[in-house]
Amino acid sequence: MTPRVDHRSPGSREPSAAGRQVWWARRIGPVPFLVTISGVLAISAYRAVTQSVAFDEAYTYLNFVQGPLAKTFAPHPGIANNHLLNTLLARLTTGVLGTSELTLRLPALLGAALYLSAAHRLVVDVARATTLGLLALIILVANPLVADFLVAARGYGLGLALTCWALVAMIDAMPPAAPSMARLASISILLALSTLKLR
Repeated sequence: MTPRVDHRSPGSREPSAAGRQVWWARRIGPVPFLVTISGVLAISAYRAVTQSVAFDEAYTYLNFVQGPLAKTFAPHPGIANNHLLNTLLARLTTGVLGTSELTLRLPALLGAALYLSAAHRLVVDVARATTLGLLALIILVANPLVADFLVAARGYGLGLALTCWALVAMIDAMPPAAPSMARLASISILLALSTLKLR
């Protein structure tokens, strides 16, 4: 039987199974994450300026944003347009800056910025700055339905953003975290609930 000859140089060794890193666990640094969220935010801002006002946005403005404040709190059974936090912020932005597609949608863009930052924080906390984390971030922020919510002058974007920040705060509030994070989670949840429609 012929003896096996080892041609490797002394001191060289094959990488162990633990030393091998699968593609989705590779660390890629913060730049791709920042490029992704910056790109989505820029596209959202462009759409907020150039996109025509949809019927539900116009209905929200005409029936809840403009006119006396009492209209904002008046009951409208069966109408889902009055998302209170968004409506109040839209009254503020259109009252101070005048009425336009952009000023009506500024609260939605605030929700977009909050949602993108929350999604980034969630991904980095759970999957770290890895290829898998970047893919997860893209799935969270590039979903067409979510992208529409981040622009529309409704309360969905703000509600989604505040819910995500509540999730971030709850994760951070796990022991041995500071009790202040639990309070932040509670505040975020309450603000998210305030974006629900007011009957």
